[in-house]
Amino acid sequence: MATKSRLTYAKQLKAISKVSETIVSNLYIEDILRLITTVTKGEISGY
Repeated sequence: MATKSRLTYAKQLKAISKVSETIVSNLYIEDILRLITTVTKGEISGY
């Protein structure tokens, strides 16, 4: 069970990292929102 929690935590951190990198990049707001939606959808469907 602890391993699953660590994997979940690692996936969440990876998702946050992707979103953060996009926000500080030069992408347009539509691209940023699309990435946030895609990453969130991917993480939620993994549960």
